Amino acid sequence: MIPAAKVAEYVEHFLQVSEGSPDNQGTNRPLGAGWYADALLPLPVPPLTAGLTQPRWVDVSIPRDAGPGAYNGAFTVTSGGQELTGPFISRCGTSRCRSGLD
Repeated sequence: MIPAAKVAEYVEHFLQVSEGSPDNQGTNRPLGAGWYADALLPLPVPPLTAGLTQPRWVDVSIPRDAGPGAYNGAFTVTSGGQELTGPFISRCGTSRCRSGLD
């Protein structure tokens, strides 16, 4: 089991761009004005607000000596007295691990 102390939650900061970059018709074209994800801030995570999309970034530190295989766990989000629980699976190979929600 990975202890809660090995899990870090970050607030995703957004930046409002009022005017897009010039479009030179290249392969990396600008998206224009709007709100864009900018930084992950290691700040106290504010409570969730109903009806508002609020992304969170979660880092889970997997022990360096974890052997290859699939590691199963669960996540729980609690808000307003309600809970939502779902599966979390981390698949570790011999050279790296990749994690995700299935």
